[in-house]
Amino acid sequence: MAQLREEAEDVDGAEALYRRAADAGHAGALVRLAELRERAGDQKSAERFYQQAAATDDTLIVVHLAELREEAGDVDGAEALYQQAATNPIALGTAARVREQAGDMEGAEALYQRAADAGHAGALVRLAELRERAGDQKSAERFYQRAAATGDPDTLIHLARMRDEAGDQKGAETFYQQAADSGELDGEEGKLRWPLGLDADGSPTPPWSTD
Repeated sequence: MAQLREEAEDVDGAEALYRRAADAGHAGALVRLAELRERAGDQKSAERFYQQAAATDDTLIVVHLAELREEAGDVDGAEALYQQAATNPIALGTAARVREQAGDMEGAEALYQRAADAGHAGALVRLAELRERAGDQKSAERFYQRAAATGDPDTLIHLARMRDEAGDQKGAETFYQQAADSGELDGEEGKLRWPLGLDADGSPTPPWSTD
């Protein structure tokens, strides 16, 4: 009902209904009240509603609030909220991105590590990229392998290329074959590597013999 009132541009009616919902424990209504008050230029009331919403146990609401704070340019406020939602791996990953954008690479990696430990595959990939950029190939490979184990086959191709560049042809071949098995190497790269395809056992199909 509140949303319908809002769509009909009855802001006062919408706010009244959102307040009733908020009093009944609806965290989303608190967020909407905060947004409406912020739009009206009433920052004091907006912040009060944001704080009430952040005090709930709904981590997704806290993440949403953090995103709103970030969009408003309040980086410190956003990060504090992301940290508050630390049980949510997506929130941790986003907090890490905020730290990275602020130039705090050490803090960013620590948060990416926490997100990765909580099951965020994207955080593993970002850790691998950061370690690779820092020249720490060993750690980079370890993170890429962990990401691949979570079901991110794109990292297998990257691992294969890393082994190629390091001159480890046997290791590269292993990762390329794993990528092929996962269906991630069925395009031009696969055709260039194995022009005749792969046999059922995973080995490259040899050319026909005329003997």
